[in-house]
Amino acid sequence: MIFVGKMKIAAFNFNRLGVTEVENEAVRNNLIKIVSRYSVVVILEVILEGKEEDGSSMEKFLTHLNNDAKNINHPYEMQCNGFLGPGKLKEKFVFFYRKDEVTLIDSFQYEKDGDRLHRPFVLYLECPKTVNMKIAAFNAKNLGWKKVTDKTVVHYLTKIMSQYSVVVILEVMDKSGKAMERLLKKLNNSSNSPYTMIASCRLGRDTYKERFVCFYREEDVTLEACHQYEDNQIGDVDAFAREPFILRFSCPSTVVKDLVLIPVHTKPTDSLKELDELHDVVTSIRQKWGTDNIIILGDFNADGRYLSQKKKKKIRISSAPYHWLIDDDVDTTSSNFNDHTYDRIVVYGQSMLNTIVPGSAKSFNFQTEFDLTDEETLSVSDHYPVEVELKEQKAQTQRKPAQPRTAKTAKTTKTAKTAKTAKTTKTTTTTKTAKTTKTAKTAKTAKTTKTAKTTKTAKTTKTTKTASPEEQKKGPQEMNVAPKRKRGPPSDTLAKRRELEQMTDQHDDA
Repeated sequence: MIFVGKMKIAAFNFNRLGVTEVENEAVRNNLIKIVSRYSVVVILEVILEGKEEDGSSMEKFLTHLNNDAKNINHPYEMQCNGFLGPGKLKEKFVFFYRKDEVTLIDSFQYEKDGDRLHRPFVLYLECPKTVNMKIAAFNAKNLGWKKVTDKTVVHYLTKIMSQYSVVVILEVMDKSGKAMERLLKKLNNSSNSPYTMIASCRLGRDTYKERFVCFYREEDVTLEACHQYEDNQIGDVDAFAREPFILRFSCPSTVVKDLVLIPVHTKPTDSLKELDELHDVVTSIRQKWGTDNIIILGDFNADGRYLSQKKKKKIRISSAPYHWLIDDDVDTTSSNFNDHTYDRIVVYGQSMLNTIVPGSAKSFNFQTEFDLTDEETLSVSDHYPVEVELKEQKAQTQRKPAQPRTAKTAKTTKTAKTAKTAKTTKTTTTTKTAKTTKTAKTAKTAKTTKTAKTTKTAKTTKTTKTASPEEQKKGPQEMNVAPKRKRGPPSDTLAKRRELEQMTDQHDDA
């Protein structure tokens, strides 16, 4: 197995896979579990058995594979060659690949006169999704228990959400939180990369209240902190109907490592005032967390009768250093009665803009993508999600393989390594001390607003807790996620020496 970006690619010699194994339910289900772990997998030693005349067993297996719950939203396609090899025992190579992650460009069967071996079968694949990470905001229109228990609606909701590493859901009308727990379970049942969620408290001035709920893949990002903004500036008016619930992520695989998301759902009639006030929110977060890597996203109601172009120019986030990524001519509504650009994505500063894939910000028209009727579309939402891609961090150059050693070389290398270890010990100790200080400081202030409890199930479903109003009132530093515990160093001298040598090797790798 190898990794290409976030994709897994594998080869698997099944040891004579044919119709007998495919028709055996237990064997077939185990093979489905194995194949489903990968974006691309090639099965070796696929044979033609006596009772199988046309080699259709792999077509049958593909049907079973795509009927599996985890693959319904991410189906596979198959490509194979003819049966090859000398003598009576012939095999073929069978490739399975997820069609939403890779595209088959061409295939090539190697042939050579007189070749009696198992000839290579080559696939040329385009992998557009190996490069960048997607984040999105989606106004799911009164999302509550009724919608998440509707099989058709929840099917398309999970199909939409599973495209993103981070997706913020707006207009969640879930008083108890049970509806979102159910949605999380459904989402993880249809995904090989489990999600976790974090939800705000219920927000609103009167009896009408909503939540912001964020679903994110832990293998892609880590939630470092969350903060419920309080609109309580002295001498200022109550600007927000629903104050922003602000999230801070670390993103190890992207160019931007520290990312702040500010989800927004303005009250339509107050959109001018609320959008202007977002500048104060950004200023506050920059001071609190010391970062300019900020994205504002959600339902701005920034079009039509709610916000004219003339009024839009007056708001503080409409000009530099803010950059609006969704143009005014983009339709973000699924309704046939308007084509307004209510939903937007705005980034702060040129540095943050440089981490965005150019032209990637857009609305996702799920009606066209899934070929839905108007009725089916509106049952999901009257809005389209708005999405953007973050540039992936380029992979580091791999080390060159070590040259074979002679006895003399080995002795010299050992001496050099000992000297290098001694030289590195001071640096390692200093680094470790600094790291320990930072850990202690973080542990002192951590209050853990992220997932508090993980329920282990057969489907790897994770549960989270909602940040309470008391927790959200605390500063962001108090809400950082607690650091992981570290093992202490070995007690004996030999173990310490080995540990130092390992540190030296790691230092060399870096």
